[in-house]
Amino acid sequence: MASRSLTPQRFVQPPGFPETVDAMPFLPTESARLAAELRLAELRFYTAYASQAIPTTLAMAWADDPEFRNDYIELLIQAAKSDLRERDPYYALTACIPTTTGASSSLTLRTSDPYQLSGVVAALTADAVLQEKIAPGVHFADGVLDPADIAEALHRDPLVRSLSIQDPTGSITGRP
Repeated sequence: MASRSLTPQRFVQPPGFPETVDAMPFLPTESARLAAELRLAELRFYTAYASQAIPTTLAMAWADDPEFRNDYIELLIQAAKSDLRERDPYYALTACIPTTTGASSSLTLRTSDPYQLSGVVAALTADAVLQEKIAPGVHFADGVLDPADIAEALHRDPLVRSLSIQDPTGSITGRP
């Protein structure tokens, strides 16, 4: 895997997104860890922006003298507010996994608030601990939570606007 090898994708519409976005390369630590554990040859991870407001403000803050970076906090808040005036808030997470046959599996999850959804997963984790499905100690959630249990709970959760899983044959499960 080559770090920092992706380029921004302009005006694309990934699965699950209601509009075109600009996708900027971004690799969270947990994704890099998981890719290493799974021995993936390649992992592409992007953060999508529906307008130019936030990426432009972030680029200006990055390019400016570090002494003045705090000056961009209010500008970034205003950029986010501007985005929300133009559209309903949404969060979409799409993962595509190609297979050796060329077909791919994918998962798309849509919600209006990813922070509330994190709370749901935290509650599901606490429930798994109470049910003694997780051994004592510190763990990564992906290593101890049952994916089927989490998917089933998310399918039922009213915070989740849609959750669909497509297998390599094209069969889709979930609620669109």
